[in-house]
Amino acid sequence: MIFSYLFGMPNTPWSLRILAFLFSAIAVVCTLSVHELSHGLAAWVCGDDTAKTQGRISLNPLRHLDISGAVMLMLFGFGWAKPVIINPYRFRHAKAGTIITAAAGPLSNFILALFGFFFYYLLNFAFPTNEILANVAFFFYVLAVISTGLGVFNLIPLPPLDGSRILGELLPYNAKLKYQRIEQYSFYILLGLIVLSNLTSIDLLQIIRIPVLTFLNWAGMMLAGIFF
Repeated sequence: MIFSYLFGMPNTPWSLRILAFLFSAIAVVCTLSVHELSHGLAAWVCGDDTAKTQGRISLNPLRHLDISGAVMLMLFGFGWAKPVIINPYRFRHAKAGTIITAAAGPLSNFILALFGFFFYYLLNFAFPTNEILANVAFFFYVLAVISTGLGVFNLIPLPPLDGSRILGELLPYNAKLKYQRIEQYSFYILLGLIVLSNLTSIDLLQIIRIPVLTFLNWAGMMLAGIFF
């Protein structure tokens, strides 16, 4: 995905391609860091301080980044960071705490995306001819797109993604145990989806992502329009 900014825009000057690549790399770091910070913060609020004691309630990307997950996000538009360790037995309410903690990551990405679109339109409305601020606005747009992709990807109900943590807590205990066994096949399922999208042009993630992206884009534009 990100490397397409370098090699997928043949009619674009190299200076703009490099700028887009750098913006995208920064956006990846920001979205992954916010995502994992939100997991740790939610767990702490719900009563589990494991993430706090491990230093995961931080925006320092070095505490969160997983190299392979970051590369996947650059290449395919979805990825992951180092998982935040939680101890559900420390939650004041184990089921609710697990759901809230799992949902906090994707929710933070959607909120970040909304702010990204908001500032993108705000800068374009306020300074339509300023080239420097146009580049800043472009960064916020890239941030919003990547953050949306990360949020949507993590809501897929495939263990160990956040969506599976939410769904697992809503299932009866025996069904939850069987459901969690899928995790050993998750990598192959994701790999199959990637191959399928490349061979058939059916991108299931994109099908889910586009409506969310469209809504957040519209919401950001409406919020920016309030000031004009």
